[in-house]
Amino acid sequence: MVLFWISIMFFFLSKTLYLLVMPVMWLFYLLLLTLFGPKRMRRGFLVATLALFYFLTNGVVVNELLLWWEREPVRFSEVQPCDTGVLLTGFTYMSRLPADRLHYNEGADRLAHTIRLYHEGRIRRIIVSGAYETLHISVEEAPLIKQALLHAGIPDSVIVMENKSRNTHENAINTARIITERFPDSRPMLITSAFHMRRAEACFRQVGLDPVIFPTDFRASNQPYTFEYFFPSESSLDKWQTLSREWLGMLAYKVKGYI
Repeated sequence: MVLFWISIMFFFLSKTLYLLVMPVMWLFYLLLLTLFGPKRMRRGFLVATLALFYFLTNGVVVNELLLWWEREPVRFSEVQPCDTGVLLTGFTYMSRLPADRLHYNEGADRLAHTIRLYHEGRIRRIIVSGAYETLHISVEEAPLIKQALLHAGIPDSVIVMENKSRNTHENAINTARIITERFPDSRPMLITSAFHMRRAEACFRQVGLDPVIFPTDFRASNQPYTFEYFFPSESSLDKWQTLSREWLGMLAYKVKGYI
């Protein structure tokens, strides 16, 4: 019972605590200090707010961090063939209507590249791992993704459903259970977003798997920097949000012993 409540509390904190420490909140806290802090310090808070705003919206800074953090892309021609591809969910908006289709976010490359990997013979079966769950919504995302795979010409017989995992740690545990029980000699190929791959790979190795990795939907750019990169950009702030949440997730997983 104690472990159950600890698990519930960790899930709650994982879905809420990060909101308080995201970069946009740093700006909010500084603005509050600028408005309501000691009068003699308000000018300093304002300068700090402007400096942080430019730092967080500067495309060069966040792009360099993404280039460092994201795992390197793998050419399709160089992909090591695997019996089993593990497609991590989390690339859809399950709360959007109409409900007769999947609504994809930036991570849709996970699905598109999985389809290509199968049709090119790089993987022979696909484990779809994950459920869509927030504090307000709990939906089995995997069955809808399965339908997308079927529409793309992938046979039902090669698709395995794992629709209970609420986070990356559970993805690894439940996938390892399936592979151990059904495909004991199979080395999996892990397919997820490049910014998420470090944490996902660490989780899978922690449960005894040795995955081949195939990162997707890269957020970093390899193009030479132009003058636009030095102007404030809302997309840069969004990338900071993604990175900060992932770094916080890594820290939390280390504390919990998940990686």
